[in-house]
Amino acid sequence: DRYAFLAMVRNAKFLKPVYLPMQASIEARVTRHEEDSVTTRCTVLIDRQSVATAHLTMSLVEPTAEWTAALASRGERVERWKQAWCTKS
Repeated sequence: DRYAFLAMVRNAKFLKPVYLPMQASIEARVTRHEEDSVTTRCTVLIDRQSVATAHLTMSLVEPTAEWTAALASRGERVERWKQAWCTKS
């Protein structure tokens, strides 16, 4: 397993004003994939209309032994978040 870390954001821009609160969806298309990185073109949509775009590059990193505690803690936080989210009405 490898983990993705945000390495670079390019050409990020809002295409129109966005007012809160709002519900948005994010589409990401892989435009380049290498052994140690992935680049995507991301679009934020509200009511199926593009409101923001960006190119994101993620570094792909193999975990090391030092990460064990952090990964376990992350897993616990995600589980707590899922339980809280799934119980909301």
